[in-house]
Amino acid sequence: MVSRFIGSRQEYEEARLAVRQAVERKAESWFEKEPREERYGAESGSVEVHVNCADAGENIYLTVTGTSIEMGDDGATGRGNRGNGLITPMRPMTMEAIAGKNPVSHVGKIYNVLAQKAAAEIAELDGVKEAYVTLVSKIGSPISQPLLRGVQISGDLQMTPNMESKVDAILDFWLESTDALVEQFVKGKLTIY
Repeated sequence: MVSRFIGSRQEYEEARLAVRQAVERKAESWFEKEPREERYGAESGSVEVHVNCADAGENIYLTVTGTSIEMGDDGATGRGNRGNGLITPMRPMTMEAIAGKNPVSHVGKIYNVLAQKAAAEIAELDGVKEAYVTLVSKIGSPISQPLLRGVQISGDLQMTPNMESKVDAILDFWLESTDALVEQFVKGKLTIY
């Protein structure tokens, strides 16, 4: 929300509601054309939309320019910087730059390293040739509780309940270790390259 267009808290809440309703309408119309269960294997139902979910009490998300640049989040580090030093266009990769980012609260930096560590450990399981971990954050939620977590595995193996349990345990361990990971960043014990 751009502050010069918002005259009061009531206007802010009305604008937030209008944005949420517009996105819900658009998403619902899309799901009517492309049934959710056919595309995602999920049950059909209403779409859940959150707008400015980092708002807390009187602290609301207003900007002067309409961008995050005024808070120093301008992406100046470049989008080619990967934690493993590789740019891999034919394999899953993040577009999130991690060099120079805040190691305490920048989820792109933390998830990048965390996902690499979890994938490396999963790749050590019997029969696993490659593993990719995807983590998607939700603003306002703890870093240890991603909105989405996914693992893509290839190799000579069957995804049995036992294997799924091992993969989940590894992912759970690394997500529960986010505070320790952040502490390692802050103390300079963990580097990104």
